[in-house]
Amino acid sequence: MSSATSMKVIKIPEGSIFPHELEKKIIELGLKGGLIVGIGGFESLELGILNPKTREYVVNTYKSTENLNLEGVSIIGNYFLRSDGKVATHIHISIAVDERTMVGGHLIQGKVRPFLELFLIEVGEDVRKAFSHRDVIK
Repeated sequence: MSSATSMKVIKIPEGSIFPHELEKKIIELGLKGGLIVGIGGFESLELGILNPKTREYVVNTYKSTENLNLEGVSIIGNYFLRSDGKVATHIHISIAVDERTMVGGHLIQGKVRPFLELFLIEVGEDVRKAFSHRDVIK
């Protein structure tokens, strides 16, 4: 079992598509695998809930209004560099969609507004080994 070797703090800017922008940053930083923790806002967001019978996600789309942003009160997940060199992410988000309603689920994608504040806690290749079912080569 490995321990955290480093932490990177990144800001994902407005208009970015998440997690695509995060995946680019992970490659740019030369990271191998770790934990994602963060907060931030979205203009729009697609969240999935897994149907265990079909093994497919039921996807719900959320959009901000003129007066209210979608507030990501908890963003948590993991990432690793797959055997083919691409980044695999698995991220869950809890968001406030208005003053009284929160929803959550598996992140499909979202458009950032105004930004995301993320901490990437790098632990290395152990993440790919532990979650080999998500790698392209098993």
